[in-house]
Amino acid sequence: IESLLLQSGPLERWEGALEGAGKRFKAKAWFMNDEDARQATMSLNNTPLPFNKNGKLTVQLVHSARLKIPTRVYDAVEQEIAEHKQAWAEQHLVYIAYPPSQSLRVLKLEGESREDVAKAKDTLGAIIGGEVLMSDGEAVWSPSFAANGPAFEKMRQLERELGILIVRDKRRSRVRLLGPRRQRQEAQQALTELSKADSSSTHVIELDAKQLSRAVKGGY
Repeated sequence: IESLLLQSGPLERWEGALEGAGKRFKAKAWFMNDEDARQATMSLNNTPLPFNKNGKLTVQLVHSARLKIPTRVYDAVEQEIAEHKQAWAEQHLVYIAYPPSQSLRVLKLEGESREDVAKAKDTLGAIIGGEVLMSDGEAVWSPSFAANGPAFEKMRQLERELGILIVRDKRRSRVRLLGPRRQRQEAQQALTELSKADSSSTHVIELDAKQLSRAVKGGY
């Protein structure tokens, strides 16, 4: 069977095993190119087996998508992902979350419709990417969020209490929240208030080059 599939194009991977009492053989093949997979389906589906006149080959085209994420991210978003499982099942999509390995989880989506798989993957990506903490149309941020001080400890406390994940994007000066929607909303309010409290206690002193030099030398 593998040699029949190879006539359509090179394979990335191949898996095969007997089913039941050994009367049926089921295999999975991953083609290097999508077009080769479609060609194999059209040319081989419902064709007689060359080595068994009483056997018939059934070929089904399945699209798949895989995402690898840290286990701590999966733990935070697992509940939100579960909210989409029924809709995916109704679209005949298969969703699998493999057991953790080396602090990572692999998530896989499979289905006959490329569009449905792509949309489900986008949904997964949005959930995993998290929600940017916003207030009045602007990203909420405070200089203290970048340090591992009291504000950071408050974030860790909120993570433990609410079962969410708070990701600090220091380069973009923004915070992303991952987890159930209601808990994210609670965290949003608490972090917005925290940023305001920190901002009110932060004082900026502007120095020119000469003043900065004196300050560095301790003579300002």
